[in-house]
Amino acid sequence: MTNFAALQSRLGNHREAIRITLEAEPIYRKGYGEDHPRYAYLRENLADSQEQVGDLEGSEENYLKAIAILSRAFRCRPSRGRDHAIALWVAAE
Repeated sequence: MTNFAALQSRLGNHREAIRITLEAEPIYRKGYGEDHPRYAYLRENLADSQEQVGDLEGSEENYLKAIAILSRAFRCRPSRGRDHAIALWVAAE
């Protein structure tokens, strides 16, 4: 489902991408759990589409959730903070 949402986003159909991602979210949450990197990537994809349609508050919320999940998943030390999680996130893509 998220691949289809990503395709819709790349085609410029951001609202459809948001709809698909929101439909997939409970499936990912139940299947992977809220601390899994795949769940973080779903949140990141949702944030990307929300940003494109001007939902900056929703976008920021989902970006921050994704960063928090990846920070825990990659066991980033607090001294490295959020910037380290972002670097890991970029490297993982």
